[in-house]
Amino acid sequence: MKALNHTNSIQIRDIYKLPMIHLSNEDKTELIDLVKSIIKSMEKNLDFDYTKQQEKIDQIIERSLL
Repeated sequence: MKALNHTNSIQIRDIYKLPMIHLSNEDKTELIDLVKSIIKSMEKNLDFDYTKQQEKIDQIIERSLL
């Protein structure tokens, strides 16, 4: 929110400026599964490299913006 309004006064118009991403149910499910897999892996190893999962997440988000 600070990027949209640098003051301490947040107005409803500032909230309306936030980009909304509309995802299909399939995309939501896939994102949830990806995030869960990252969390499970990081619970075992904090140094887990989740680059591949992040790339998939980015692709889903980019696809939803089209």
